[in-house]
Amino acid sequence: MTSRYPKVPVPNWRKRVERNVAAAMISRSEWGAKAGRTLPSYFDIDKLFAADYRLKNVGGAEASRRALIREVLNSLETIRQEHAIDYVAFIDEGEMGPVGALWLATSVAFELNVRLLLLRPWKELVHARIKGDRPEPGEKVVIVTDVITTGSTIFDAVETLNLFGAKCEFVYTVVLRDDDNEIIANREKLLSKMKLVHWRKASELESMVPYLEPVGAAL
Repeated sequence: MTSRYPKVPVPNWRKRVERNVAAAMISRSEWGAKAGRTLPSYFDIDKLFAADYRLKNVGGAEASRRALIREVLNSLETIRQEHAIDYVAFIDEGEMGPVGALWLATSVAFELNVRLLLLRPWKELVHARIKGDRPEPGEKVVIVTDVITTGSTIFDAVETLNLFGAKCEFVYTVVLRDDDNEIIANREKLLSKMKLVHWRKASELESMVPYLEPVGAAL
């Protein structure tokens, strides 16, 4: 039976959505430039979800948010099913919740219906370093984060899991910072302990948004 509504090809749809996501996540880092840092931009997922007024005005933000969440959820669900993952964990870097991924954590909690952990490696008391039902020895955890730069935060989180006997075999990051010497140095160490899965590399996202001004232009 022929449909009354023929499919209309939209070959650039995915590319356009990815560009919108990239534009919402990447900001010029004026603070970084003034501090003498070399990174021209930083990534802020919460900006995409909660404060992306510029893209809202051009009508692309809602599609971008949904597309990004769907990509992340699909990847996590595949990892969970294929590797019998027991928990999805987020990292609290200092009494502020999963910084940079608050909206992402909420979406994962509602959509995946899995057990969640909040890792707090900075806590002095060991029993306070995990918020949620503590995993049993041998249970598997995938850590989810918005961006990996040096990887040091991931190492601290994995060490926290190890204290409770849990295993972290996967880390899922939305953005992998791939133009920083420190993460290049740490990558082999990270990959020797677990598999690193990412949605996009920083250089890929930056190439999707060529209209970003150089850092120095705003100073």
